[in-house]
Amino acid sequence: MTTSSCQRCTTLERRLQREKDKVHVLERLIEERSATLYEAKQHSEELAHSVESLLRSLPEAMLVIEDDLIIDCNQRAEELLQQTRETMQGKPFTEFVSLAQIDKLPCEVECNWLAGNQPIPTLSSAAEVIGSTNKWMLVGRDMRERQQMEARLLQAQKLESIGQLAAGVAHEINTPIQFVSDSMHFLKESYEDVKPLINAYEEHRQLWPEDIRHHIEELEEDADMEFLREEVPAALDRSISGLERVASIVKALKGFSHPDRDEQSLVDINEALSNTVTVTRNEYKYHAELSLVLGELPSLTCHLGEINQVFLNLIVNAAHAIADNHTDGTLGRIEITTIAIDGAIRITVEDDGGGVPDHIKERIFDPFFTTKAVGRGTGQGLAISHDIIVNRHNGSLDIEDGPAGARFIITIPIEQEGAQ
Repeated sequence: MTTSSCQRCTTLERRLQREKDKVHVLERLIEERSATLYEAKQHSEELAHSVESLLRSLPEAMLVIEDDLIIDCNQRAEELLQQTRETMQGKPFTEFVSLAQIDKLPCEVECNWLAGNQPIPTLSSAAEVIGSTNKWMLVGRDMRERQQMEARLLQAQKLESIGQLAAGVAHEINTPIQFVSDSMHFLKESYEDVKPLINAYEEHRQLWPEDIRHHIEELEEDADMEFLREEVPAALDRSISGLERVASIVKALKGFSHPDRDEQSLVDINEALSNTVTVTRNEYKYHAELSLVLGELPSLTCHLGEINQVFLNLIVNAAHAIADNHTDGTLGRIEITTIAIDGAIRITVEDDGGGVPDHIKERIFDPFFTTKAVGRGTGQGLAISHDIIVNRHNGSLDIEDGPAGARFIITIPIEQEGAQ
């Protein structure tokens, strides 16, 4: 091999080695870049998973909307709207939210999200997704619990005001009623004392001079003495009975409107129930006869004002149900029983008002749910009653079918541990 050939081979070998070195460098760069890209991909997937988990765990419902169509949602939206992500995807957001436009939405607005035919009040806001032209995130906060708390607070304030007024009126009435009652008892006793004297006059009438006797007989005839002798005692008895009724109402008002305290206190449930029945008599007396079957009960530690409110709501509810069902004017029946059983006190309120359909029972304790006509109910009475018994007193409030109507069953543990 010539010298020139050897030199050429050496040059080629050097070039080959340089190319191999370049290949090695490129391979290292590719490996490093691949590793970086893999790490970035892993980080991106982890970030996307974290974001998705975060969005799904948000307490607010969220819809992702593009060109007015739903493309995604979080778990809270599925729960609120009672739909799955798959059933909502591709549908106009207006099928589920009572908004006409999303791009002109103020910072926050009150509107209804629609779970089937049931409107759900929400506080909603929308934000355009950064980097997109027509992609929005709509967020809604369920306001039912807040509205329920506001309604409960408002009703409590109203009841407190009414209670204070009733207590003041009862106090003012109590003294004059006592005066009148004492005077009526005095009149009745005095009349009984005078009766022997009147009888003696009658027995010795013939002994009087004739002119005096005729004059007295004329006076007796003008005064209708026989009628008075028969009716005055009965009128006095009726007056005393009426005054006793007024006194019992005043006493019930004072007991019913007794200011509730923040802490629980020992309460006689039978007495509280009797007072509530007396106070609500005007609500049911034209529609139903009410009977109380009161068992022997221990004192219960509870919030008296709240328990009175529950009793009132259930009695009024029963009276309205009977009025709607007994359209022929016949009186219905409300029966209230109390019993101590298994470490708890059970109060049952049963009516013959036709009962509650099964499809309504599932929602009867929902806030703002009512089947009554506009102006006759707010849909809060049973919801508030359920909250008071279940959340405030660790008890239960259930509804079941009675023989001819509905039966509400309150169960409250005698030992109140951890009650609010």
